Amino acid sequence: MPLYDLTNCDTPIQSAVREVVTTWINGASLASGYLVKSVKDAWFKRDARGKFDHIDASFWSRTEGDFYRLLQLLISAARSDSSTPPLNLSGQWIGLLQKHVMALFETEWVGTGMIERQNPARVAKARKELRDKLYGPKLRAALALKVEAKPAKKKPGKANPATKSTQ
Repeated sequence: MPLYDLTNCDTPIQSAVREVVTTWINGASLASGYLVKSVKDAWFKRDARGKFDHIDASFWSRTEGDFYRLLQLLISAARSDSSTPPLNLSGQWIGLLQKHVMALFETEWVGTGMIERQNPARVAKARKELRDKLYGPKLRAALALKVEAKPAKKKPGKANPATKSTQ
């Protein structure tokens, strides 16, 4: 993949750009895999075998323009002598991945089929699982974004000492 002309940039900047682009591609691959699995789960009772390259291809086609637009912003930021940090491009990228994957699931692959040929419960479950994965920690980690720590679960039957009343 060409990274345009970064020869005038310092080696650390070139490495940083390469690292960001690698995380974007890894995150996109993960999101694409989520889409394919969710479509298969919505369509079939059991794990379906066969090629589903057409779903994967639709994902890459849908996201390519946004990828290159953000890449251009990243390259421009790397080339500038400005000390201001670039926009949160990885945060924008995850938002675009989430939007495109859900749109592809709902409007191109699953949501467009004849309702009498679908299993609404299976579709709803696949959609929920897809959404959970897209907004979950694994995709955020793949994009080197901050992952929120899960709150500790309360043990049943244990009272929280902070909520005990004193008399």
